[in-house]
Amino acid sequence: TVTGIILAHEVGHSVGLVAPGASPSGLFGDASLHDTYAGAAEVMAPAVGYEAMLSLDYQFRDIDLAYLRQRVLLR
Repeated sequence: TVTGIILAHEVGHSVGLVAPGASPSGLFGDASLHDTYAGAAEVMAPAVGYEAMLSLDYQFRDIDLAYLRQRVLLR
């Protein structure tokens, strides 16, 4: 479960859920890398505890999920 959540988070980054631009304002070191004010069970939250990953049902925010679906269908 934990590996799957981490993998989903990193895959989200790799397919476009990142800040625009080159490093360090793009892929690294920008607050927009992660969902601002993310709930505890959101895949793209900036920080998640190990115990939370085992006890909560994780999911992408609706806007993130819509983006990922569009990206998969159009590519």
